[in-house]
Amino acid sequence: MARRSTSKLQNAAAALHRGLYRLSRGRLLGRVGGLGVLLLTTRGRRTGKVRTIPLLYLDDAGDYVLIASNGGAEPAAPTESA
Repeated sequence: MARRSTSKLQNAAAALHRGLYRLSRGRLLGRVGGLGVLLLTTRGRRTGKVRTIPLLYLDDAGDYVLIASNGGAEPAAPTESA
């Protein structure tokens, strides 16, 4: 049950971040903790729904390294396959 509330909180925080980032054209929340922030837009494989999430990134000699941590959540337990 706690996982669901964390998800709602993360979604609300991401929506606020996206809104402020877009309104300010990246001047607000374009950097967090000394790292750059970008908005990544993807389309769901099954649903086709378009989603945009803020991600931290750093520049490593011209290559971008994205940091996607699911808000620091614990990794999901492995599932057994048949």
